[in-house]
Amino acid sequence: MSPYILENLQHIQNIEQVGFNIIDQLNIGINIVEGRDGQPAFLTNLRDRLILENHIILNREEIIELVNDVNGLYSSKEICVLILCWGIYFTVVYPQGILGLSLFLNSEDDLFFDNLRNQIHIVDYQEPNEIVQLFNSFQYQQPNYIPGVGYAFFTKFFFFFSDGNNLPILDKWLTKAFMYLVHTDEDVNENQRINLTHAISNQDSPFGTFTLRRDKPNFYHSYFSYMHSQLNEINNQIDHPILLSDLETFLFGWPLNGNGGYENPRNVYNQFF
Repeated sequence: MSPYILENLQHIQNIEQVGFNIIDQLNIGINIVEGRDGQPAFLTNLRDRLILENHIILNREEIIELVNDVNGLYSSKEICVLILCWGIYFTVVYPQGILGLSLFLNSEDDLFFDNLRNQIHIVDYQEPNEIVQLFNSFQYQQPNYIPGVGYAFFTKFFFFFSDGNNLPILDKWLTKAFMYLVHTDEDVNENQRINLTHAISNQDSPFGTFTLRRDKPNFYHSYFSYMHSQLNEINNQIDHPILLSDLETFLFGWPLNGNGGYENPRNVYNQFF
């Protein structure tokens, strides 16, 4: 087990899942699209439905419940946007990307999102090629590509549509966490460290900006495998098993100006690199 994970096992076991204001996110998106002379019809309609259903602030578990709702309260397309809002998409993505997404949502029918959701759900997690192929299918000019949605967000689709305990989210901070773990874990061989570092390096730094630059699908599979190996080791040592989301939430940390009650993992990563 990673020494850092072992050291923080109690924090991981007691992790709390934070909710995010979905309506605020949609309002940001609507304002951006309108400000660029776009038509945010889908976003506006979804916002009004969410207010009607009193789904204002949602955490991971609540979104998973909506994904698994047997009555299908929200369509696959609507669930995808809920997931983006949970990931504060409209705060962090450039306006041009948001406009591209809005145009896509207005023009693409529900079948595209139903197929996307099903492809994630039926992936055989024991087959590395299936995970690699799934990741690749969401990249630019591939069948599941969505304008304005990069891997930091489509892996959130992976997480929620794989029952919330199979395919992990991978964004900048979780990439940084993963790189910290593999560089401090003696069980990781040097060749693997070199290959993973190469995937994010640029001409200015061996670690770049912790954004994937090459071999993205295989990097994601390595991350998936490592996270599950750690999860299995943890659950072999404790009485009450934790979920992938618990480990992932701890490693993600919180904003550098926030206070989570113990040392922010982001400070640990920043000091190391």
